[in-house]
Amino acid sequence: MLAVAGEARRHGHAEVLVPLTRRVLDEAGLGFADIDVYAVTVGPGGFTGIRIGLAAVTGMALAERRPMLGIDSFTASLATALADGGDAAGVVPEGSWLVALDSRRGDLFCRLLGEDLAALGPPAVVAPAALADWLGDRRPVGLTGNAAGAVVAQLGHDRFAAVRPAPAVDPARLALLAATRADRAGAAVPTPLYLREPDARLAAGP
Repeated sequence: MLAVAGEARRHGHAEVLVPLTRRVLDEAGLGFADIDVYAVTVGPGGFTGIRIGLAAVTGMALAERRPMLGIDSFTASLATALADGGDAAGVVPEGSWLVALDSRRGDLFCRLLGEDLAALGPPAVVAPAALADWLGDRRPVGLTGNAAGAVVAQLGHDRFAAVRPAPAVDPARLALLAATRADRAGAAVPTPLYLREPDARLAAGP
């Protein structure tokens, strides 16, 4: 990895994203033209944050005529957990993982993935108290995501063979994952993954 940078913030992404990108490129001794593939997370997450990220990457990629690749936050989170090893390494290969992300609304974004990062079902918005019902008789062997603690608090640690809390998105791991999927990149703007309607709505009436 040549360079990586990030800032944890709730607001002001649009103001810092491009300068932060320029800083990372400067540290790596590269320019925008040196990037072969642009990767961006497509959610789920905050509506505004997703749109800002997609807009910024689309502008950079189109300006340099480079392909784009969208990766959802569930996949990025599990890739981080598996790559970091620890108790996540070597868990039953055919086992599934529950990836739980904090929606910042009191409920969780959840999805089941295999260790090959393949989706085993659609994503869902699940209240912590409804996790057991949502899982039913499905028994994921692993648990990860930035909301793993909330799942453990509700279901208990013993339900999972491996518990590996991980950030929803690690930019370094995202870049490494994107490098293995470069053949999937294209000119089309990646499609955002929204699991709820945006708060901002058009006013009713004329």
